[in-house]
Amino acid sequence: VVPVPSISVIPNITICEGQGTAFTASAQGAISYTWSGPNGFFVTQPNTQFQNLTPNWSGQYTVNAQFTNGNINCYNSNTTDLLVKPIIHFSLSPINQLCFNQPLTINGPSGASSYTWTGPNTTSNLQNLYIQGVTKGNKGTYTLKVELNGCITESSVDVDVLDPIEWKV
Repeated sequence: VVPVPSISVIPNITICEGQGTAFTASAQGAISYTWSGPNGFFVTQPNTQFQNLTPNWSGQYTVNAQFTNGNINCYNSNTTDLLVKPIIHFSLSPINQLCFNQPLTINGPSGASSYTWTGPNTTSNLQNLYIQGVTKGNKGTYTLKVELNGCITESSVDVDVLDPIEWKV
């Protein structure tokens, strides 16, 4: 008789693109483990680490464990589902310098479920940031955080505002 206990795994793993995770499997008395899954994934150890994952790694992964009494080999398996949610990849266009009282427009990417702009004296939840006439108080770094399915990415841009021309008589 070969005891064949169940294999413990984390059944569902959900992460955002660019993150990492680990698969762990344990079963009392197992002498070997083999993981297989999408994209030709194949590992012969109970635990494995992933880093910088993309959505194409999403899918069902199966672990097989081998048990033996020295004469007979028996197997058991279990599965885990991995979901790698996509993020919005973007960068904000650089802005060199703006003249005093010139309008500032910074376009954010489309497709996000929410937008959060922060910057000097500024906050906004619109896709695109617009300031009608900049002053020295608008000089600094503007950061946009976008969310898609609970995954947040961000980008920043520096804005320099030139001093206004002053006439002295």
